[in-house]
This record gives sequence, structure tokens and C-alpha cells, in this order.
Amino acid sequence: MKSSFYKIFIPILLGALIILVSLQFVSRVPSVDQDDVDLKKALLVIEKGEEPMKGIMMLRALLEKDPNNIDVIWQLGDLSIQSGQYPKAIARFEKFVSLTEGDEKVSGLIKLSDSYFFDEKRQKALETLLKAKALDKDSKLEAEIQERINIINLN
Repeated sequence: MKSSFYKIFIPILLGALIILVSLQFVSRVPSVDQDDVDLKKALLVIEKGEEPMKGIMMLRALLEKDPNNIDVIWQLGDLSIQSGQYPKAIARFEKFVSLTEGDEKVSGLIKLSDSYFFDEKRQKALETLLKAKALDKDSKLEAEIQERINIINLN
């Protein structure tokens, strides 16, 4: 009886040992999200300032590949604000808000409100901030939202 146990147990043990040893040689390279890498490259090109349009074209290519890439939509919206293209910023942040939830949605509403404000649509900016305030469950952005509401009310 003892010898039949060893006849079964030894091959199983050896097989397990072989599998464990072979796992040590399997590549442990983490997977890389190429879109994330391309986004970072585009932002570096823009940040350098030498060829900002090249970086913007890279972002647009990423958006063509995935029209719902919220990271790209955010960056393009932010760049639209920086360049004074407020209607484009409004469209981009409206899309961002439609695709997100929670804190991301609240942040998107704040940026959307900024876009409305700079486009001289004060009432829309205020309404958007009030939506953000209502959605801000954790009160993480409450002070920032209130500060913007106060600025709009002063103008």
C-alpha cells in the first residue's frame, strides 16, 4: 500500500515542481496601454512648446481611434480653454460629463462651468456649478465650487 502511494505521489510532486520552476522563466513584463503611452507623448510634445499642433494632432488621432477616451477629451477640452476656443471646450466637457460619474463628473462640470464663464455665459456657468455642487457627495470639491459660484455672482 505504501509503495502505491509513493508511485502516485512522486510524479504529482515532480510535475508540480516542474511547473513552479518553469513559471520562474515566464516573462513578467507588465502590460502597457499603448493609448496611454501615446497620450503622454502627445502631452510632452505640447508641453515642450516647439510643435504644439503636432501634439494636438496626436491627441485628435487618439480621439478618432476611441471617441469616448475621457482622458483625451479632458486634455483637448483643457487645451481649448487655454487657447480661448471656448465653444470647443464646452462641447468637449459636455461630452466628458456625459461619459463620467462621481468625482470625475463633478470635475468635468467644474471645467464645463469655467468654459461657459469664459464664453460669457454666466447663467449657464452658475447652473452647471449648482449641478456639480449637488453631485459632490463627499464634499471634496465643495470649497472650490463655492469659490467659483461667488466669482460668478460678483460678475
